Amino acid sequence: MAGEVVVLSTHEEALQFLQTLLDPDFSDDSLPEDIDVKGELASMLIEIEGTNYHSSVTGNLSRGLWELQQEIYRAVASTLHGAPNIKRLTKEELHDYNLVIDVEDGCSKLVADLKDIVGHLKDAVNSMESRHKLIFLVTTVVALTAGTGLTWVKNNEIAADKSVRVEQEKTAQMEVVRKAAQEVPALERWVQASENGARSIAKSVSDADSLSIGKESLNKHEIAEVNQRAAKEVSDVFKLTGYFRVTSITEPTADGVVRVGLSGNGEEFLAYMNLRDENNPIPDEKSNAVFLAPKHSKRVYMEVRVKKASDGIREAFIISLPDDPDANPKA
Repeated sequence: MAGEVVVLSTHEEALQFLQTLLDPDFSDDSLPEDIDVKGELASMLIEIEGTNYHSSVTGNLSRGLWELQQEIYRAVASTLHGAPNIKRLTKEELHDYNLVIDVEDGCSKLVADLKDIVGHLKDAVNSMESRHKLIFLVTTVVALTAGTGLTWVKNNEIAADKSVRVEQEKTAQMEVVRKAAQEVPALERWVQASENGARSIAKSVSDADSLSIGKESLNKHEIAEVNQRAAKEVSDVFKLTGYFRVTSITEPTADGVVRVGLSGNGEEFLAYMNLRDENNPIPDEKSNAVFLAPKHSKRVYMEVRVKKASDGIREAFIISLPDDPDANPKA
């Protein structure tokens, strides 16, 4: 295998290879030079059946596909620039990672070729060490093509008393993907994109008889339940100002962005901090306190902008580090 190009054609092959890469006993000397994806791994397949879905794309489905594209762009921005901010992507990057979707005859069968996107991702993560690069590429392909995101939606949003049980095989697949994301943190946003994108598609086809993404599917009743939950969901963006315990922090990217693990208000989540944000400059002495906080298990007073939904915090950004009101109490 060492020095070769491994060709992967099925989800089963990809997951088996991913398990091999995650095995600490697998020697780096045995790593292949590259991977090539073919067959069911080379494209994202979405199938919708129903009265209004015959070789066509409804207005609502167009919206769902647009939201899926936005999720992919956020994941790309996170990989390339350290934060899931689409505005950071250049026109060329927006073009490189654009999904081109073909609609085939019969039901609404949508096929998006991923070969070019995978090729651009290879260049984007070329600076990663070999094992992490391979884990990143294989997991991203699986997350986009195997319906992993729909599995999470099904598992998290449909009541267990309605006979929904994720099969043992699918549960094992989810665990492999989770393990990969723990090994390579850059994967977190891609896994999230697959789930959010699948949820958006499910919400956009409320009148469909069935929805399939890759090998995962929802029937009419499951689609209805996802939409009922979505109708109750309140998504909001607001600011939190207070003390947060900093549990982890990464090295700055080339753009000066760091990922910061925070604990506060009974929640643990990841937030992004831009050390070069001209609109919200952060003095060196303030940012240094954040970098030192995990080592000393200290809390830091900060202002955090969060996007929150019923299932928790979706995105978070540290926008300022105000003076600690307890550090200089009034006389």
